[in-house]
Amino acid sequence: FINVRDGSIERSFGRKGMGPGEMVDPSGFTISEDGKIFIYDNGVRKILCFNIDGEFLYSFAFPSDLSAGDNLKVRDGKLYISLLELRYANPSEIWKSRTIGVFDLKGNLLNLCGMHDEIKKTFTYGAEIWFDFDRFSNLYSIDRGTYRIYKYDKNYKLIKVFGVQGKFRLPKEDIPWNLPPQEIVKRLMRSSGTRSLIVSGDYVYHQFSDLTEKAVRERNPLYSKNYLKLYDLDGNYIPSDIELPGILLDVDDEGRLYIYESNEPGNRVIGIYELKVVDKG
Repeated sequence: FINVRDGSIERSFGRKGMGPGEMVDPSGFTISEDGKIFIYDNGVRKILCFNIDGEFLYSFAFPSDLSAGDNLKVRDGKLYISLLELRYANPSEIWKSRTIGVFDLKGNLLNLCGMHDEIKKTFTYGAEIWFDFDRFSNLYSIDRGTYRIYKYDKNYKLIKVFGVQGKFRLPKEDIPWNLPPQEIVKRLMRSSGTRSLIVSGDYVYHQFSDLTEKAVRERNPLYSKNYLKLYDLDGNYIPSDIELPGILLDVDDEGRLYIYESNEPGNRVIGIYELKVVDKG
């Protein structure tokens, strides 16, 4: 827990292990409106729930026929998780899988919704899904390998698909993961990849990145080139494609952007920025 006024760490929680409240490989988390923290532990395929003080409350196992992603959100008493239906976990059918699971807060599956972009029929790599909600409970989602954003209403019915390619470089070749590592990296550097999708206030923030040689050599994602596209909630593009000084972590209710600028030991820096939208009309 970091105090955004002075950057001090107020407290932390969690420990490695297999016991109650312990974690093996935490890969994503979210905080509910009433302050409960939900964490997906990829190591044991469980969702763990803590209170805001970090005290363990309960956990539940993820369904065996689903593979969870790293993106979690709590909305209106439901837990939303990016996922892949394992019956489609092969290169020719991955595009058929729904992309988001809806659970109650005790782990009961309520619904599966969302779809992959058409690009998944041609290029199978990068199955990550990012999603978020606007204040009207509309759901927005995007695949890693595309700039197109899918907007659904509160009943998960598709409303529209929008997006402007701009600096986003679409993949022109697939990347089978049985290729030699050097060949995989070479192909990844020829296209862009979505890093996150954040909906806050009146805007949709699409962050994407281009891998660089330095990022690969140093094994540091902050050395990639990160960009930001901005849309209004109706999907209208606000000319942007802004190069960021790091990785966008979040946007708060006041519209401030929190950007991870340095992860060097002893010099980890989060910058807080204000984004101004100017109407030149």
